[in-house]
Amino acid sequence: MALVIAGLACPALGGKTDPEKEKRFRTVAGAMAWIKMNLRDPDSVKWEFGGINRAGTIVCVRYRAKNGFGGFAREVFVVTPTGPSQDGRTWNKHCLDRSIEDLTYARHALE
Repeated sequence: MALVIAGLACPALGGKTDPEKEKRFRTVAGAMAWIKMNLRDPDSVKWEFGGINRAGTIVCVRYRAKNGFGGFAREVFVVTPTGPSQDGRTWNKHCLDRSIEDLTYARHALE
């Protein structure tokens, strides 16, 4: 599953072009955009973490958003080569690894 949004700028590159980092940034921003579009209250989302492995094959996003009862719930979203998951065990297996690059700043591309 490829989650890519064209036309997003990667602020951390400071004008330098690193195509691989730009691709990882766009992938994380794309995952965040997909999550936001599918929330009951998209404006309520608070991004806690957005990251990706160096190969670009595992995307991890943790966020809080309003649920149907008006309270906030913490959720996880993981994309692996086998597909997307919102299961905590998948998060623990793939996203607690130190090799996941923190690109939480990709949330600014959605503002």
